[in-house]
Amino acid sequence: MYFTPLGNGANSVHITDKQVRRGKKKLAGLLAKARKDPLTGQDARDAIPEIEADRRRPLARHTRLKNLLSLVVQEDEHCKWHVDFILKRVPEGWPDTVGTPVARPAQSEKQALRRAYQMIREFQLAEQLGIVGLPGHVVAAYQI
Repeated sequence: MYFTPLGNGANSVHITDKQVRRGKKKLAGLLAKARKDPLTGQDARDAIPEIEADRRRPLARHTRLKNLLSLVVQEDEHCKWHVDFILKRVPEGWPDTVGTPVARPAQSEKQALRRAYQMIREFQLAEQLGIVGLPGHVVAAYQI
């Protein structure tokens, strides 16, 4: 069983092993698509604000493509969709998922999958530029 903390800290979303197995196929498909689709300078300019915000989060250095185990896309009780990436390795006691904000759900599964792909592209770009975990002034200095 995997857990992702909710924004209010009160509950956790439970992700089953079955969802993780299904999510491995989804993740593999999106990773293959991302590898075939070259990143452009515009991709970088669009993603830098997200990467800059993410690098401050404790899990930032663990959100590497090689550390992604699965992608779980779930519908909540309000018929809204959420994305969670299951991470292979994190420090003991840390959440083993990272995903879209609970307060900003997608309206459809298709939209949630687009958000997942966008996140993969941001992880990919951050790795290519080597900027995850760097100080903000270094990130801002990149000329793309």
